[in-house]
Amino acid sequence: MSGVDFASAQKQALLAAANAQSIAEGEKVGRRDKPSTLGVNPVCKVVAYIRNVRQGTDAAANYLASGDVDEDTALYRAVAKLASGQTLSQGEYALVAAASKESPRLTTALQMYGSSVSQRSSQRCDLSECVQNFSLSKSLKVQGGSCQLRIQVDSEDVARGIGLGDQFYIYLDEQCIFWGMCMEVTYPDEWNIDFTINDSMWYLKNQLVWIQNKPTTLDAMFTSICDQLALPYVRPAPIPVALKPRVETNATAMSLLQNAIDETMYYGGRLFAIRMNPAALELIEVQGEDKQGVTLDVIEAMTSFSATQSIQNETYNEVRVFANNSGGTLKAYTLQDLPFMERFGILRYQEVCNNAIIREGDLDKMLAVTKYPTGDLRFDIVGVVNLFPADVIRLMESVYVTHDIAYNYDDAGYKMTVTCARWQKPSSEQLFDKWDFSQEYAQAKHLKW
Repeated sequence: MSGVDFASAQKQALLAAANAQSIAEGEKVGRRDKPSTLGVNPVCKVVAYIRNVRQGTDAAANYLASGDVDEDTALYRAVAKLASGQTLSQGEYALVAAASKESPRLTTALQMYGSSVSQRSSQRCDLSECVQNFSLSKSLKVQGGSCQLRIQVDSEDVARGIGLGDQFYIYLDEQCIFWGMCMEVTYPDEWNIDFTINDSMWYLKNQLVWIQNKPTTLDAMFTSICDQLALPYVRPAPIPVALKPRVETNATAMSLLQNAIDETMYYGGRLFAIRMNPAALELIEVQGEDKQGVTLDVIEAMTSFSATQSIQNETYNEVRVFANNSGGTLKAYTLQDLPFMERFGILRYQEVCNNAIIREGDLDKMLAVTKYPTGDLRFDIVGVVNLFPADVIRLMESVYVTHDIAYNYDDAGYKMTVTCARWQKPSSEQLFDKWDFSQEYAQAKHLKW
């Protein structure tokens, strides 16, 4: 198995199932298929679940986390069921009872087993009428979504019982656009409460020790990390792009996955992204050429835009890789695109890879996705579009991949800010594409007048 694990893959799956049960308590939210325009004033619904996690299950979960039971699979399975509030068989109960003689935590868990206090429960709280404002942001980079929400309540309102660890769902016109957990509560005065809410990708900030002695793939890394951190996810399809061995002793899950995404793009010529959709992590491939994007008619709703074309960052017309073989010597592999070098000068990407095998075609794939100028578009609209990071959209004549999305709601209504990257679809007739969004915008506005 890739990476260092504190237990076997089977034991990790048991612990993930026990922890994920509390996450699953709440609204049943389906996967969103494609972007859609919701209009200027969609109906907003905010629902919170006040969760009640009792001491008995906590004691069992803490026993699992201690690592004392890692070598005993049968006991681990029984304690994992106890931690998630499931019913034990007679044999499992006897197994835990025997182990509890040397563990105060298991003794506490068994004392509460079968009673109401050993169960997880939650109380649904509709906050739709209390919402004063919220700001919500999502990003394509592996960092997740965050929401700042303010509600107004009176002294007897049940919403005053909402606290850290409780779940929030935000709907617009019955479409769930965000799910997350309360990470911070602030009381600015006697009538208002501010909540900071993050989705499950927030937990990717956790540090991991990752020892990978053999090549692996992005989908295998994604699955292993989600299992280790007990995060809800959609199992991805296999990605046949080998990633070089690596050892990381102080890396976050975010940085590990982002590096794997970049490496898969450079060596496989395929772009992937990780996002919430909306209550589970998914690893998706961005396919601009095939899908051509969902057309969004938001020109009339745009209030401002800024478009930038650049070769300053993430544009390379020469790729140079030094591979360190088993004998300790470095062998250089170089590939250049001469027309682009003549036009832009030398823009070099260079990397040293230890114990890596450079195959024919690897550098061609890397150069194919890095040699073109970047095109970034940022626009503001009045109203709401149900967008997620990595959505492929079409605006007028061009295809874009959404990177950053921000929703803002207050007394004045809804506003959105979207930052996206223009999807390059080069042709031999137009190697150096000049992109003028302002001209496209003016022409589109003129056609509508």
